[in-house]
Amino acid sequence: MSKHIVTINKSSLQDSIKFEGCSECQTSCQSACKTSCTIGNLICTEQEEAEAKDNPVWKCMLLMVIGGILVVKGSDFAVSGATEIARYFGMSERFIGLTIVALGTSLPELVTSVTAARRGNTGIAIGNIVGSNIFNILFVIGTTALICTVPFESKFIIDTVIAVLCGAILWVGTFRHKELRKPCGVVMLLCYVAYFLYLCLV
Repeated sequence: MSKHIVTINKSSLQDSIKFEGCSECQTSCQSACKTSCTIGNLICTEQEEAEAKDNPVWKCMLLMVIGGILVVKGSDFAVSGATEIARYFGMSERFIGLTIVALGTSLPELVTSVTAARRGNTGIAIGNIVGSNIFNILFVIGTTALICTVPFESKFIIDTVIAVLCGAILWVGTFRHKELRKPCGVVMLLCYVAYFLYLCLV
């Protein structure tokens, strides 16, 4: 009897199934595995939808409000503590704003996007980040400018250009496959590390 080995990559079950053995068994095993994966995905989706239907709307709204308050307060504590530490070491307000405050205010987006991506809600994962940045640039800065004049230092020109390039990297990384894959994520993280080092040196 011949020996057949089936290797399944959990991250993408239907696209990453490898077989070792005769071609006949490869075809039958591949068909069986893909059918099982499809059925499993349908069952998981139906279970999630059933759980969502079981929860009343008022309960979902209440949990959303409580979760939002906790995330915001946690971000405030993180920003306050990190800002005091940065000022203790004599760091500039620009550095604090572009790194510590930016990180603290982005923690809700980070938690939301990771949770949504793990649950397969890709629209929320990407839309959350894009929508948040659009809201911050147009609504937050626009509202602040209506209340008082916002000074714009020449150093922020480079940061603005980098922000535009970040949007371009996201577009390039998702244009071909219509999804954000790990190589693009690694490139993004390396770009942020390079930008952080730039802020430390300037």
